[in-house]
Order: sequence, then structure tokens, then C-alpha cells
Amino acid sequence: MRTLTTSEQKKKIEQEVDELIQESSKPAEAANTKRTDLKRDIYLAEDLAMREIEQEFEVKTNRQVAFGSMDAGIDGMFAKNGKGYGIEVKFVCNTLSRNVINQAAGIGNQLFERYGWKNFDMIIAVVLDNQNPVEVQKQRNQIQELVNEKGDGYHCRVYEYGELLKKCGIDKNGYRSFKVYRRIRRR
Repeated sequence: MRTLTTSEQKKKIEQEVDELIQESSKPAEAANTKRTDLKRDIYLAEDLAMREIEQEFEVKTNRQVAFGSMDAGIDGMFAKNGKGYGIEVKFVCNTLSRNVINQAAGIGNQLFERYGWKNFDMIIAVVLDNQNPVEVQKQRNQIQELVNEKGDGYHCRVYEYGELLKKCGIDKNGYRSFKVYRRIRRR
């Protein structure tokens, strides 16, 4: 096990940005969105989702992990009660594509097949952005069904980006909101 290098992490994020643009229901609109904004959102969504998982499982995760010569790596990994868990976080701007889940599950399949791990599960965490509450629930159900199709070793977590940001007192630009800042300053 090793930590992905900075250049490997950058490459992985660039691929995710490309996928977001390609998978978008409005590719021209997505392409006009600044790549740096998409990268920021991916990094922030990943960090916030990992924090939620760490809190849920009461663990500290190893982030940006690869195994041997594995090309892609995974966003995180932890062990609890003698069981290993891999985490792959996917940021979705519009409608979820089956390819997003297949890609995340593919990384888990690589690990299961290459290393023969039997006591290892994959958590696929999806962070949804720009969704109304009805759409979030619809997407959540669809994601759960897609992950369930992958088998017993896969678990699903779905988060709404705006809720994660709000929970941490962060506005859409990645800065703490003024209200939270004032509260911290008064202490």
C-alpha cells in the first residue's frame, strides 16, 4: 500500500473533471464551467464525504491510496474490527450515469481479483450537486439500486453537496460563511 503521488492525484482529478464534462446532460454548459471550479468542487466534495464516513464509522481514513502498481488508486481506506474498507467518492453535477457506479465498482473488482481479499468491502460515496430535494431522493434510490447490483461487498453512501457545505459552514466558493466566521472570531 502506498499514497498516490501529487502528480497521480492531479491526473485522477483531471480524469474526473473530463468525465463530469462528458457525462453532463449539457456538455457545452459543463465545458464552459471553469475546470478549476470543477476541480475545487471535486476536492471539497471528496473531503467532506470522507469526513462523514470517518464520523459514521468512528475511524481515521488513509486517503489517496494505491496498491503496488495499481494504476488508479482509491480515495480512501480504513480497517475496523478486522475488516478492510475501500472508499471511492464520485461527484455528480447533474444526472448520474451508470458508468460512474461501474467505474467505482471496477476499482473494487480490481482489488478483489488482484489480491484475493475476502474480508474487504468497497464504499461508493456519491456527492450530488445542484439537485432539488425530489431529484436527490430519486438519484439516491437509483444509486442504491446500482450499487446493490454489484453484490455483497459494496456499500452506498449518498450525500447532497449543499448539505455537506452547510453542515461545515462553507459557502459554494469553499470559504467559511461570514456568519460562522463571526461566531468563531467572537470566541
